Amino acid sequence: MSDRSKHLSNQADFQGSQLSSNNLPRARAGTVLAGFFVALPAFLFYAILFRNALNLPILDDYDALLNFLNQITQLNTTSAKAAYFLASQHNEYKLFLTHGIVWLAYSLGGHIDFRILFAIGNGFVLLLAILLWKMFLPNSRDTATRLAYFIPVTCLLFQLQYWETLNWAMTGIQNLGVLVFSLGTIYLLLRGQRSAFYCALASLVLAVSSSGNGIIVIPIGVMILAFERRYLRIASWVVVSAGCIAAYAYHYSTVTSAHSGAHRSVFLTILHMNPAYAIAFIGSAGSVPFKLGSFVLGVLLCVFFAWMVRRGYIRKNPFVSYCVLFLLLTAIGVRSEERRVGKECRS
Repeated sequence: MSDRSKHLSNQADFQGSQLSSNNLPRARAGTVLAGFFVALPAFLFYAILFRNALNLPILDDYDALLNFLNQITQLNTTSAKAAYFLASQHNEYKLFLTHGIVWLAYSLGGHIDFRILFAIGNGFVLLLAILLWKMFLPNSRDTATRLAYFIPVTCLLFQLQYWETLNWAMTGIQNLGVLVFSLGTIYLLLRGQRSAFYCALASLVLAVSSSGNGIIVIPIGVMILAFERRYLRIASWVVVSAGCIAAYAYHYSTVTSAHSGAHRSVFLTILHMNPAYAIAFIGSAGSVPFKLGSFVLGVLLCVFFAWMVRRGYIRKNPFVSYCVLFLLLTAIGVRSEERRVGKECRS
């Protein structure tokens, strides 16, 4: 290379680095501005919740939490307490995680402060946001652009539309906890590393301990490991899954008392499935404009999901794809259960 060529090359490199240094403050400003609008909904969300939190139980808290404590504290032996902990059931659910947290809080402090339980349940929303951020545009290198596109996600996540789950001890830990641990299990399985797989096993246990629909992660996990040809890991996965199912099945009652009438197990709802109700539940956000809006939106979402699968999106972003599959299967089970309970109440 001639001296003139070297000089021109050095000059181009210098101009390029100068342009980059000039754009750096602008890029940082864009990142800070986008980060501010990402964090703003979370700040308002928790400010409202913490301000309105009261140290009082709500509805199911009396039976699921306080009655559980009344019963288990009267037992004298460790084996009796462990047996009651495994057998304790609230309607069709076993709330191992919720009961464990409540039992630990009472053992440490001698009383229950429901505001702490509210904070734990509400805190799962933040963990869910972090998990979604991990899955969101993973190949993007522009942090400012990635944050800007993530603003609608935080606006949808940190809002009070699902207020019946917020500032409520039992439902917050159960409903939000199972989402975090179930989606977290899928995320860890897809990481592929050995340490991540061990963490996925622990997350699976916590998902099933949170709520019964955490069991849905078990077949999804087998599917992920089978596609990746991790056959030895499938064996470990099946063993841990069998332990979770055995714990859930221990003295499980398929007919429990509900607010009115017989309330059969969630495992029996598969016999009462109605696709129309499941589709309406998937698009429930569309019920605000008009009554059939939820069904229309549900159909559009299902068509969109099928189109994305056809285009091979599951290979491009398996994290999101498997999480959507978990949510769809959960929606089918939840909506079938609601429809069946509604019929029983009317009768």
